[in-house]
Amino acid sequence: GKDRAQGMRGLSALHGAADTELLVTVDLDDDTGEQHRQVTVAKQREGITGQTFNFTLRPVELGTTPKGRIVTAAHAHFHDDTRKPKDRRKKPTGLPKTALEALKQIASDNPNRKNPSGNGWPEYETKVIVPTKEWIAAIIGKMVPDQG
Repeated sequence: GKDRAQGMRGLSALHGAADTELLVTVDLDDDTGEQHRQVTVAKQREGITGQTFNFTLRPVELGTTPKGRIVTAAHAHFHDDTRKPKDRRKKPTGLPKTALEALKQIASDNPNRKNPSGNGWPEYETKVIVPTKEWIAAIIGKMVPDQG
């Protein structure tokens, strides 16, 4: 159990000196017992980071030992599996859940309210803008029982 949020183990100098870092994750499907593996390019000095590739491990026979035992190795078989690893974050409850539901509702009701461009903003018109006062009013509206 390494905490993924803490980043790579070891000296930070090693992290800085590395040209490439790969993060391998394994998730167990509780229903089928299958292991779903992904490798993510966590750092690529002169390339694209964030790419994720799905793969499975398959045994490959290499031969036998002098005593007749079979020698195997693992072969990574990459594929275009659309399954995503399980989201291990805790689901929000209580007020955070209500706030998130209100935000999603406002954003879906107003899809054309896009962000402007300029310094400090994300790429032009890629996000929906929700005014804070409107969001707070929606949260309160979800918390207060309907009087009608």
